[in-house]
Amino acid sequence: MKLYFKTTNSMSKVNTERNKEPQVLFIDTTDREKIIIGLDHEHWEFVSKNQRPQDLVGLIEETLKTEKISLRDIKEIEVNVGPGSFTGLKIGVAVANALGFALDIPVNGQRQLVLPKYNI
Repeated sequence: MKLYFKTTNSMSKVNTERNKEPQVLFIDTTDREKIIIGLDHEHWEFVSKNQRPQDLVGLIEETLKTEKISLRDIKEIEVNVGPGSFTGLKIGVAVANALGFALDIPVNGQRQLVLPKYNI
């Protein structure tokens, strides 16, 4: 498995107090070859042709451990609800709902904008 780090906010790594603040967990399992896990403004892409959405719980655990964040620090879960791989979507939503229920926090679906692709 290859791990690619991508951040959407260049200042997010500078904030050392971030670990004490509640976090928003983002889950995206729409792609067959990558899983994206996000915490607030940071996103991690787990890319591999052998990557399976079934590995999602382990990847979330690994990401939280790396960032020194407890599950109790998460205040909300956002999950991408498509379009995408049907099996991947089911697993992503099921994991998000299970975590939300266990932690008693809200789970929100988020649609991904899909633009048409034209072969010219």
